[in-house]
Amino acid sequence: PLKIFVLHRHLAFYLSRLDIQNKLVFEKSLTPHTPTQRIKAIAIGGSAESLDKIFTIIQNLALADVSVFIVQHFPRDARNILDTLLQDKTPYRTMIPEDQTPIEPNVIYIAPSDFHMRITPGYITLTQDTLVNYSRPSIDVLFETASNTYKEALLAILLCGYGNDGSHALRTLRTNGSRVIIEDPLDCAARDMPANALKTGNYDYKFPIQEIVSYLSRIIRKETMTLHDPDIARFLTALHHRYGYDYRDYSLDSIRRRLQKTMIDRGFSDFQTFASQVLNAPELFEELFLEFSINVTHFFRNPQVFRQIRDTILPYLDTYAHIKIWCAGCSTGEEPYSLAMLLKETGLLKKSQIYATDINPFVIAEAKNGLFNRQNFAIDSQNYAESGGQHTLSDYFDPIGDILKVTADLREKILFFQHSLVNSGVLNEFQLILCRNVLIYFNQHLQTRTIQLFDKSLDRHGFLILGQSETLPNHEAHPTFHAFDPTYKIFRKRKFF
Repeated sequence: PLKIFVLHRHLAFYLSRLDIQNKLVFEKSLTPHTPTQRIKAIAIGGSAESLDKIFTIIQNLALADVSVFIVQHFPRDARNILDTLLQDKTPYRTMIPEDQTPIEPNVIYIAPSDFHMRITPGYITLTQDTLVNYSRPSIDVLFETASNTYKEALLAILLCGYGNDGSHALRTLRTNGSRVIIEDPLDCAARDMPANALKTGNYDYKFPIQEIVSYLSRIIRKETMTLHDPDIARFLTALHHRYGYDYRDYSLDSIRRRLQKTMIDRGFSDFQTFASQVLNAPELFEELFLEFSINVTHFFRNPQVFRQIRDTILPYLDTYAHIKIWCAGCSTGEEPYSLAMLLKETGLLKKSQIYATDINPFVIAEAKNGLFNRQNFAIDSQNYAESGGQHTLSDYFDPIGDILKVTADLREKILFFQHSLVNSGVLNEFQLILCRNVLIYFNQHLQTRTIQLFDKSLDRHGFLILGQSETLPNHEAHPTFHAFDPTYKIFRKRKFF
């Protein structure tokens, strides 16, 4: 069979999202030999054919101040004795927890048969509620609750098995900044579970079992790293001068987490060494750039917002001879394509033009292709229906084998191009601007500058839509916008004559 080896991380993710098998190969010369770590918890999920893989991971795992949680699918009427089997192979203490067991470091917790194992701050909760993916315990339940508790301090590992348990939670892990390793399906006899997970694109690495062990040996250590604010500020200034990307007004906490994650993934323990490598190795900067770029999206994400656009905004926009809409921070294109579908259903597509921009040129290239996998189609179809869709979502795609391509009439109405909200200027005069879940990564100064940019880019009666966790500074008395629909974060320019 054809084997595809990929040197570019984003291309590897893209191919996996399209269900095209590939292997990501790192540039070894950029990885120093000194490892480091910031992981506080490891969550491992496996099903059929995964027991030997769990043994391999645990018996090679260095003792460190981490907690380990394991869910393996197991007959519900049988007692799980994995704790006994593992105890002789590891310096960690192993146990089957009871409900409300306190969480401690240096302990491996193994989900009991027929109970979901939910991770909460400080405690494990066991429940016997509904089966998830035909399973109890469920990997999805473990991954999602552990990620919500540990955020970027969690490493999740999905091993062999049948079905798709674990796949749904990966979107939560990506949003929370948790790291995800999926076992290479070619390393498995039971390939369904890792193969389905890879199709989501929500993962960091695809490794065979020995590379998983090697990765863990690099990052699981006693050391921790501290990045000081002045050092980060100097690095961001140098980054701007060297590559032209300006992150100086991004949220410092967000930047610090992503710097630490890239350092850990590449095995750097010293920030000055890492900074020097980034400034002198464009390949390493590109990896950091991709880490800085947040890409979590779906078609008709937050469907009630699209229903409001359909019911309250588009009837007003219909009074214009030409409609211009800007999707700022469009990621891989699901939002602008969703808008194009909505415009077509309301008879406005022919007189509309959508501008879709993102700072990341790789996701722009992906968005232009208009290619998507069927993996998330159930979620997307539900979102479409809840947004008031009049047909079926599949009507807007041409099938190419297992891949779906957005129809040409929608693609030709969207202009995708790279644009930075930090240092690029006004684009046009729009009746509607969407910038959802972008401002949360900016500091207050950059948020204010971005809102001013939108003000200058909007028609005097135009609408601005932000993300559900975002709002305008002092929005009740904002000088240029008023809250048109505060529930869905829809704002409109104040009328000045």
